[in-house]
Amino acid sequence: MTVGMCENQVTCSKHVPSRAALLQHCAAELGRLEVVRLLVHAAPQVATFRQVLGALPIHLAIAQGHLAIARCLLKAGELPDAQELLDALLRAARLHGTA
Repeated sequence: MTVGMCENQVTCSKHVPSRAALLQHCAAELGRLEVVRLLVHAAPQVATFRQVLGALPIHLAIAQGHLAIARCLLKAGELPDAQELLDALLRAARLHGTA
């Protein structure tokens, strides 16, 4: 099994440990669906935290073509730009031939 590297920095509120948000970003970027599901179940609010550069976990998932993860995160909660994200997800699905 290959282990990927993730170099995200996430700033979070005091209510959720920054490690949980960092893990969510890394799991989304690296395609670790089960980790994303576990974190969404345990702390759904981490799906809405942005990394230092402004990306949400769903942005990282879409950019890497991890569409199942993007769908999971989209269902997870109140994302600030959900419609825009859904449109990006559909475009990515067509691009990857999984629509």
